[in-house]
Amino acid sequence: MVAIITGVVLVGLKKLLEGEGNDGKHSATDIVTGLVIIQIGQIFGSFAYIIEEKLMGENEVLEPILVVAYEGVAGVIIWLIVLPILQFIPCTSESLCGDGVVEDSIQAFRDYAANPIQILYSVILVFLVPCINISGLYVTKYGSAA
Repeated sequence: MVAIITGVVLVGLKKLLEGEGNDGKHSATDIVTGLVIIQIGQIFGSFAYIIEEKLMGENEVLEPILVVAYEGVAGVIIWLIVLPILQFIPCTSESLCGDGVVEDSIQAFRDYAANPIQILYSVILVFLVPCINISGLYVTKYGSAA
């Protein structure tokens, strides 16, 4: 985890100091905020792997495919609740949320209509992500999350 966090911080600092890829739309605060959000995600992800390893090691009945299915169902339920709420939370930061709300799900459907290839990409993603997660859980069950 230290190596991952260090790598993300170094890449972010490089972008921050050199301004590489920054077209003037993002301030230093935005970049630092992005780095912090990435680090928080890494921390939550590492805890998830540790919990999965503990559960998979202690419980022979849990199969990786079943665990990924439960995670997927839980994720769908959570996002069906959270996305409509985020649709109505105002956001004034143009660089973080361009449409004036935290999440504009209606705009996402407009984007799908304007660029139908995105639908194909999303369908492919729906099939690829579980495959990646199942593979990771098999490694965790028979090896180690580390």
